[in-house]
Amino acid sequence: MLRRHTVNYAVVSILLDLGLTLFALLLAKAARPYLPTTFPFLVPVLAIDIPTILFVVVPIIWGGTFLITSVYDPRRIYKAADEFQAVTLAVGVATLIFAGVLYLGFRNFSRWLLVTFVLIDLFLLLSWRVIMRLSFKMGRSPIHPRRVLVVGAGKTGQRLAQMIVEYRWTGLDLIGFLDDDPEKHEQAAPLLGRLADVRPVVQRQQIDDVVIALPRYAYGRVNQLALDLHDLPVQVRVVPDYFSLALYRASIDDFGGVPMINLRDPALNEVQRFVKRTFDLIIAGISILLCCPYWLRHCPVD
Repeated sequence: MLRRHTVNYAVVSILLDLGLTLFALLLAKAARPYLPTTFPFLVPVLAIDIPTILFVVVPIIWGGTFLITSVYDPRRIYKAADEFQAVTLAVGVATLIFAGVLYLGFRNFSRWLLVTFVLIDLFLLLSWRVIMRLSFKMGRSPIHPRRVLVVGAGKTGQRLAQMIVEYRWTGLDLIGFLDDDPEKHEQAAPLLGRLADVRPVVQRQQIDDVVIALPRYAYGRVNQLALDLHDLPVQVRVVPDYFSLALYRASIDDFGGVPMINLRDPALNEVQRFVKRTFDLIIAGISILLCCPYWLRHCPVD
């Protein structure tokens, strides 16, 4: 089964984006005769035919731009708003590059055709993502919700609780917090007791999952909490004080099968560096070819 945030899903997403982009170009061509001839302030351009080479250029520009702008990075598109923003930005950048290519070699390309193509393309790319999110949401909704207890009502615990509430459609039900600070009682979920009360609270509230979200200075309590719950049918997970590491762009990585916190990701991953290098070489080569006639005309001959 295809799952989100996997390599297979990313490959399918790339192929689907490229296919829909080409389809949008064909739709724009079909709709062109029914649109105004030109913008009022521009010289009329009546050409409707699209050069065949553009059906190769467009996927290259869109695919390269989407990879460079990390549209398929699961850490940056977990939320729908972030994914839609990333797609819109990538389409905008790709459109500017495409417009530059049209200006250099295809000046007869209709402006209305370009605008129509971009609007249809953006609509299609966002639409399939909405459909996929709805299908995943309906397909993953469990019959029996999982009752979650958060140990630690500090900044990390509160942000975790907000995420649980926001993604309740996954079946998670936030029951409450445990914390040794009695002042932390004005929360979205109730404060059910102290850390030492974890075992009776889990039994009384029929908790399915315990998530430990303590600050770094309280990590020494994790072992005791695990011992208190070792014989109960409950899942125990530990959330590192990830948010305090945000300054370092921390992320969770798999290092030889061992989950680790990466405090610093490179600016570009291997695929993005390869695409960027190839794109730079192509642009540099095109620039040199365009400038050669000027250099040959003005360079003195000995």
